[in-house]
Amino acid sequence: MSGRTPPVRLAETLAAYERGEINVLINAQLLAEGWNSPRATVCMHLAPTASRRVYQQRVGRIMRTHPRKEAGVVVDFVPKSATHSERVVSLHSLLDSDFYREGARVTPAPRRRQQRRARRKLSPVPWLVPVTPDVARRLAVIQREWQRIDPKYLDEDEQRFWATIAGRNIRFDQRAEFAKKFTEGRASKVALETFLSVCAAENPNRRLRMTALADRVATPVDRADFDDLVTLVTQAPPWEKDRAAGVRILLRAIGEGKANAPEQILARWTWRLARATRKTQDRRASQEYPEAKRLLGAVANSRGHRHEENVGQLVRAGKTLPLQIAAALLASAEGYTPRANNVLDRAREELGAIDELANALAENLPAPKAPARKSRRRRKKRRTHVAEGTPAGEGAAGTQEGGQPGEAEVAAPAETPPPTAESSEPAADAA
Repeated sequence: MSGRTPPVRLAETLAAYERGEINVLINAQLLAEGWNSPRATVCMHLAPTASRRVYQQRVGRIMRTHPRKEAGVVVDFVPKSATHSERVVSLHSLLDSDFYREGARVTPAPRRRQQRRARRKLSPVPWLVPVTPDVARRLAVIQREWQRIDPKYLDEDEQRFWATIAGRNIRFDQRAEFAKKFTEGRASKVALETFLSVCAAENPNRRLRMTALADRVATPVDRADFDDLVTLVTQAPPWEKDRAAGVRILLRAIGEGKANAPEQILARWTWRLARATRKTQDRRASQEYPEAKRLLGAVANSRGHRHEENVGQLVRAGKTLPLQIAAALLASAEGYTPRANNVLDRAREELGAIDELANALAENLPAPKAPARKSRRRRKKRRTHVAEGTPAGEGAAGTQEGGQPGEAEVAAPAETPPPTAESSEPAADAA
């Protein structure tokens, strides 16, 4: 219908709509105001408008109450992430809503009894996106609804903020469902790196921290980020119980070439990680090389010129050992003088290539333990101490109620000696 539709035909069309013969009316600014029909339930803005007054008049056509009318549905043809600052007016901008959720109510549900509410034929989607132009309100929505936010509609900074909040708060049982947001390409690579780094640093779950660290170094890592990971694993209090496992992951990453840094920086990281697990390396060297304990003890308990001689003796012994044992021996040693430190540094440089050295040090560390599964323990039935005691007592009590013979039957078992472990069957026969 339009303004050129003849009045008679227009009246017939509207009457047919009221009778239910027609369910859809398409008009061009003809039914914007002054027309009321309780049957009107859905308003589709095929021609978006920038006028709030025109938009309100359109929505007003479906807001007339009706005994069996539950709500009105408004369909806006605008992008899902369109903010209120866009020129085109939408229902969310008209009501100043903070977020958009497809299929969900924009206004609160009417106060009705449960029996009189209509069944929902359209279920809201599990995701939402902030649409308010206010930065503070957008961040508040992301922080409050981070589990349901679809990062595809967020800009780069908001995705990083969302990844930070998610990395801190995600639970272990949510990891599989949450990973789909990254694997399906809805979040950027920067958001994924931020999520893994924050999860490895601040998440309270130990298994999640370990998994996030392994996933973070599974792809090439730049110099600054890898240095932060080394500092995190070697110094952060949350990694105190899992330090050896975290160092093993980073050493393997260095051995596989995942860290983008000069060789000198890689060597510094390698020995820094090895020193963080000095006790484990010392134990490994002592198991494979019995003289290691004596050499390390001599280096630790000597000073001055004698200390430098002991360091030289340890270095000469390390040159004759396999790579893993020599690396563990040099990682456990600590010099107290500049000359001793120079000798140790030179020996570490001459030990081998960085990738081989990192892999050797990683092999000296134990692999992370698999999570222990709690087995269900079956309850054991309580066993009576004397299986024959209860029936005999019951029979004696029943006889006592009959008269005097019961007294003799109760006194007889008292004279019988208590059964021993060797003669349990004869004692039972006597009873």
